[in-house]
Amino acid sequence: MVNTGDVPLHGVTVTDTEAAVDCHGQSALALDGTIECTGTHTVTAADVTAGHVTDTATAAAVPALAPQGPHANHRYHRYSSAAADTTTHPPESV
Repeated sequence: MVNTGDVPLHGVTVTDTEAAVDCHGQSALALDGTIECTGTHTVTAADVTAGHVTDTATAAAVPALAPQGPHANHRYHRYSSAAADTTTHPPESV
């Protein structure tokens, strides 16, 4: 993922509907910074029967400049990507 915003990000997390995701210990994104995450999914009999695997990964982060602690301004919330990345593949290409 790439930080195309205007503030650094921290607390970066990635969730995925089908794969175990590893961001290799990276959880901060500088301006224009990138994090490469990998995911693995074992193809199941149900995937083969369906003829495809549909997978959605969603990234979320907190602006690094957001106030922290009990007195933080509540207008800063955990941000999720507006468009998650969804892909569909035939099982033999997964």
